Amino acid sequence: GQHPTTIVVSHVRMTADDAVARDLSIRKGDPVLRVVRVRYADGVPLAVLDNTLPPDFVDFTEEELASRGLYQLLRTRGVSLR
Repeated sequence: GQHPTTIVVSHVRMTADDAVARDLSIRKGDPVLRVVRVRYADGVPLAVLDNTLPPDFVDFTEEELASRGLYQLLRTRGVSLR
């Protein structure tokens, strides 16, 4: 029954270094999007979310990530989460 909100703290397009490339199974130098968000419930902070997204998702906007959940956005792109 609480009202959830999200604030995007950081939204940075960058290139994958060795570690990110390995973790995401992409090439070093590929574009990635690093997003840091804070999730709130009734104005109380609950979680800090730090995600690095592969090239297919670097076009997610700050507005999308603040107004919709990341999993919801990924599902709109055909990603099936397990």
